Amino acid sequence: MGSMSQVTQHDIPEYLLRRQQAKRSERTVQIGAVIVAVVCVGFGSVLVSPIDSQRLEHQLTLDAESTQGLPADIALLTKMGTFRALAIDFLFIRLERLKEDNKYYELNKLSSIICKLSPRFPSVWKYAAWNQAYNISVMQYTPQGRWYWVRKGIDLIRNEGLRYNDKSIGLYLELAWMFWHKVGDFLDDYHWTYKKELAVEMERVLGAPPVVLNDAEIIEHFAQVADAPERLDDLLAADGEVAQFAAGLGDVALSADETLLEFAARNLRSDLQVTDFLKNVEEDTVRTLHESRIEYLTDKANVEPRDRVLACLRKRVLRDRYNMDPDWMLQLMNQFGPLDWRVPYSHSLYWSTRGDMDTNGRHDLD
Repeated sequence: MGSMSQVTQHDIPEYLLRRQQAKRSERTVQIGAVIVAVVCVGFGSVLVSPIDSQRLEHQLTLDAESTQGLPADIALLTKMGTFRALAIDFLFIRLERLKEDNKYYELNKLSSIICKLSPRFPSVWKYAAWNQAYNISVMQYTPQGRWYWVRKGIDLIRNEGLRYNDKSIGLYLELAWMFWHKVGDFLDDYHWTYKKELAVEMERVLGAPPVVLNDAEIIEHFAQVADAPERLDDLLAADGEVAQFAAGLGDVALSADETLLEFAARNLRSDLQVTDFLKNVEEDTVRTLHESRIEYLTDKANVEPRDRVLACLRKRVLRDRYNMDPDWMLQLMNQFGPLDWRVPYSHSLYWSTRGDMDTNGRHDLD
C-alpha cells in the first residue's frame, strides 16, 4: 500500500510539470523585478538633487525663492501645485479656440492668466507676445486696431515678461526682433502707422528733438535725463529753484507730472508758435490760459529749473513705463553716436545690447 501511494515524477501529467516550472520561473522573475526596482529607486534618489537643480536653473518649476518679488495675484496663482500644469494645458486649448472664433479680447485676458500661472517660464511670454503682435494684429482691419495688438505684444515682453525673466536671452531676442521686423520693416501693410505711433509716443516722453549744431550737443541734451535724480521729491528737496518753479506751475493749471511732459512735447517746439495752436480758438479764457502757460515755461528764469524737472520726469517714465535704463541709452549714444529714440531701430539696438549685457555668461537653452 505504501509503495502504491508514492507517485513518481513519471506518473505526474506533463501539464502539471509545466505549471510547476512556470510558478518557479514566475517567482524568479518577481524576485528579479524587486531587485531591479530597489536598484532603480536607489539610483533615482541619487539623481533627485541634480534633476531639481536643473529644473530650477531652466525655470521649469517655481520655488519659494523664485516667487519672491512677484505681485500678489501672480504669486497666489503659482501656489496651485500640480493643478497649475493642468490649468495651463486647458487654457492653451481654450486660447486656440478663441483665436479661431476671433474672440480677441477674451483671448488677451486668457493669455494674461496663462502668463501669470507660469511667470518664470519665458516661452509662455514669447508665445503670448508673438500671438498678439503677429497673429492677431493681421486679423484687424484698421491701422489703429493693428497697432493696438502690436503694442500689446511689445508691452507684454518689455513691461512684464522681462521683469520676471531678466536673464532670458530668448525674450530679449523676441523684443528686439519685434521692433526691427514688425515695426521697422516694410512687410506689414501698416508699417508706416507703427512707425508714426512709436515716434509720437516717444516724443511725448522725451520731447521734441533739440535744434543743435553737432552730435555732442544731442548727446549732452539726453545726458540731462540720464543724470537726473531717480525721484522728483529728491530733486525738489535738493534744488530750491526747482521747488519754486514746481510751486508756480499751479498758477497756470499745470503740475509736475506726465501732463507736463505732454504739454511740453506739444508746445515747446522751436518750429511752432503759440498762434498756430490758437488760430481756431475763440474762447478768450482758453487762449489766455494757454498763452500764460507758454509764457511761464519759456521765461528765462524758469528755463533751467524747467529742464531739470522735465529730465527727472522723463527718467522716471522711461524706467517705470518702458522698463528702459537711461544710463544704458546714454552709453549706446556715446558708443554709436546720436540715436533718435522715435525710430524703431534704436529700440532694437537697445534691447539686443541690453540682453547681451544682462545675460552675459549664460547660454540660450532654447
